[in-house]
Amino acid sequence: MTAAERKRASRAKKAADGRAELMISLGGGMLDFIDRMALAGSSSRAQVVYELLDMAISRTATVVAQAEQMWAGGASDQEVEAFMSDSMRSTPPLHLVKQYKEVLRIK
Repeated sequence: MTAAERKRASRAKKAADGRAELMISLGGGMLDFIDRMALAGSSSRAQVVYELLDMAISRTATVVAQAEQMWAGGASDQEVEAFMSDSMRSTPPLHLVKQYKEVLRIK
C-alpha cells in the first residue's frame, strides 16, 4: 500500500468513525434530516450543513434580541427564560451541526 493509499484509508476511517460517533450522539435523526434535505434539494451535505448553521445563528440572534427587548420592557427573568426555551426548540442544535461539519471536513 502506497503512502497516498494509506492516507486515503486513514481519512475514510476517520470519516466513518466521526459519522458513527455523531450518529450515536444524534440518535441518527439529524443525519437523516441532513441526508433527506441534501437529496430533496440536489445539494451536497456540506451545503445543507452550512445552511443549517446560518439558520441557527440567525435564529439565535433574533431570539436574543427579542429577549433583550423583553427585559427592557420589564419582563421577569423567568418569563424571558421560558420565551427563549420555547423559541430555541425549533432551532437545530448548533453544537451538533458543527460536529457534522467537522465530519464533512475530514472526508
